[in-house]
Amino acid sequence: MKRNNNLMPPGSDLLSGRSFLSRYLSYVIKNGIEHSPDEYRLFPSKKTAIPPLKAELPENCKEGYLRSVKYYSRGIITEEETDSFFTRTDSTAFLLMKDGKVICEKYYNGFKRDSIFRIYSITKSFISVLLGIAIEEKLIKGVEDKITLYLPELKKNRFAGELTIKDVLLMNMGIRMKDGYAPWHGEAKAYLSPDCRSFALNCRIDRPGTEFHYNDYHPLLLGLILERVAGQSVTDYLYNALWSPMGAEYEAFFSCDSTDSMFEKAESGLNIRAVDLLRFGKLLLGEGRFNGKQIIPSDWIAESTSPLSDNNSGRYSYYKDHPWGKLVFSRPENYYKYHWWGKKTSKTDYDYYALGVLGQVLYISPSSNMVAIRLGNKWNVSDWWPRILQGIIADLNRYK
Repeated sequence: MKRNNNLMPPGSDLLSGRSFLSRYLSYVIKNGIEHSPDEYRLFPSKKTAIPPLKAELPENCKEGYLRSVKYYSRGIITEEETDSFFTRTDSTAFLLMKDGKVICEKYYNGFKRDSIFRIYSITKSFISVLLGIAIEEKLIKGVEDKITLYLPELKKNRFAGELTIKDVLLMNMGIRMKDGYAPWHGEAKAYLSPDCRSFALNCRIDRPGTEFHYNDYHPLLLGLILERVAGQSVTDYLYNALWSPMGAEYEAFFSCDSTDSMFEKAESGLNIRAVDLLRFGKLLLGEGRFNGKQIIPSDWIAESTSPLSDNNSGRYSYYKDHPWGKLVFSRPENYYKYHWWGKKTSKTDYDYYALGVLGQVLYISPSSNMVAIRLGNKWNVSDWWPRILQGIIADLNRYK
């Protein structure tokens, strides 16, 4: 039966047992074998305060501004009425901003403006931004620092001394993780470990290379670094360095590994409202400035999201037979950098986006001065959601 408890606040640790295996079995019994956007109810959480200053979001809504959506279905371009499309695809939120004004804010399938949205791996992009702020605050010297400077426990690994923060941000091959959600796979262990600090520090490291391998050790290690250099929890640093200065309207909830450890799930644990995700996108589009203050260093935004100079096909060879590898990395304009996905749109322009499981997308198009967000209960379309949002932006650019 389909749950509709999207207003339920993140709860206590409802996963039975203290071992990984007992928690895994408890998760499957209580949630099923697939992710669901309300599974934050299973994890303990840390909550930020509500910021004292709310950034206003001026509106320029126009009824009928976007009458239909185009997407690929079995290789054929299909067009469907907008609300019908987002309802049918089990979407929960669709927001658009152009030139700093909200032109569309809609919610579907029982979700509302104050519903809590689990944004999954969009969390990784927040962690990247926090790292850039920490570098600006000189808590970290720079991305060329060896990771063992901050996590000396990793020195037990033979090649750990060669691994830089930049390698971790780029998700360069070097840290081993077996893909998949069977209980012997690394992805499952990262998601359900009762002690993610220990789990991350016990990773196995090979000699770092430049081949891309997306895995959840990377953001967990970065979360550990942030916790240590900031001298506070990742949640508190999020609030003090970003959430409050950017003028979020609501509090943020950070799911944690367990009540014993209470370490933030830096790979996928943020739970927020869609309008605050839009504020985050607006801040990035505005080169990190809000209310006369530089919150995110503009050079960090550029460094994090701009195309790689060595974005050769060999970098993504691990995914040559993977479905989304074929869809994304088979095309030279696509890339991954510093926990952001990117797409070159011309010789000088590029879009970038944050992406989470089930089709959570924050899409930013600097050349169009637009932000697009799609959140959902399921992926539920055969097309690539970032490509759909890019197409929506292209269609809207025709309105002058």
